[in-house]
Amino acid sequence: MVFKMALKNILGNKRRAMLTFLIMSFGIAMYILMGGILKGFDKTSFENVINFETGHLKIQKADYDEDDLGINNFITNYQSVLKELSQKKFITGLTERLKYKGQIDNGVDSYPALAIGIDNSSVNSVFNIKDFISKGNISDGGIVVGENLARDLNLKIGDSVYFTFRTANDMLDSVEVPISGIINAPDPQTNNSTLFFSLNFLQKLLGEDTITEINIKTSDLKKLSEYIIMIRPLIRKDLELLTWQEMAKDIFAITKAKHAGQNIFILAIIIIALIGIVNTMLMSVLEKSKEIGTLKAIGMTDVEVEKMFIVEGFIIGVLGSILGIILGVLFTWHFITKGIDITAFTNDSDMNVGYRVMGTVKAAWDIKTFIISITMTPIVSAISAYIPARLTKKMQPAKILRTT
Repeated sequence: MVFKMALKNILGNKRRAMLTFLIMSFGIAMYILMGGILKGFDKTSFENVINFETGHLKIQKADYDEDDLGINNFITNYQSVLKELSQKKFITGLTERLKYKGQIDNGVDSYPALAIGIDNSSVNSVFNIKDFISKGNISDGGIVVGENLARDLNLKIGDSVYFTFRTANDMLDSVEVPISGIINAPDPQTNNSTLFFSLNFLQKLLGEDTITEINIKTSDLKKLSEYIIMIRPLIRKDLELLTWQEMAKDIFAITKAKHAGQNIFILAIIIIALIGIVNTMLMSVLEKSKEIGTLKAIGMTDVEVEKMFIVEGFIIGVLGSILGIILGVLFTWHFITKGIDITAFTNDSDMNVGYRVMGTVKAAWDIKTFIISITMTPIVSAISAYIPARLTKKMQPAKILRTT
């Protein structure tokens, strides 16, 4: 009976109830869409870090200095480590790289750049670098540059540039090298400031048979903690083994900050829902004072009358959350299939959107936002309705019927 009367009250005030849950629905839809977009940016960023920068696991010097990519990071006599790792069945990809800082100069402009020497025979077992070389290739004696860097320096295939660096003897050296390829990757660091050499060529330039890291791809990303236990005994004490999560702390920090903003958004939705439900229920209570007096006069208790309005608020919350989820699914589905084009921002090498993403980024389903929407919205609505519902306790049937 209480449910039927609550439903009757809603249908009796269609316009006001409709306005309340439409506002609520739109807020929920935006919350779901925001969650899906952030999830998509997170997913793409993590994939780019793994596919272009780290692999699943990375071995480097224990005292590796990310801010000083120089000779102190060199790993020598690394072949025995590679041999041991290659015998592990759970390792599906294994490659070595040499990272070194330098400058690229086209004769007019000079840019700081990260030089990466890669092993052509094994790099694709861990990274997707070769798949995104849009022009040319990685040749022994040439370099591949990111598309944004090539555009900034006005470079094309066959042009020569100067690569300036410090040798192992701390002497400044500069060599002229041709552009053998251009890479257009979805990773901004790769496109904006990276130079790819063949490993042999970069080792010859530096005069050192050395690398700075060994990158590993495993059969199951979820079992990294198990694999680490099996790999650690194989590496020397001067080396350390890191997961991609440990090497992507900056992205996790950005993700945490972005999701904090999302939580503020849901708080704003809750406040809007609370105000809307309180206003709707308060108007309903005041307009239905005669009916309330009549119901109490024929035997309905204060608790039952109170429940009627709380259920009314709960129903509005349920309807609002259902419609909001439907709209959220439609909005998010659009951005899952079409994506968000951020080319205008990422084509400028000086722009930074905070994520390792470029071009078009697709949204992803964020199940947590659906769970929060379907559970929290009706509860908040019911709690909001409780405030005006308590006013009905003060309404005395005799006084109401006499004055109305």
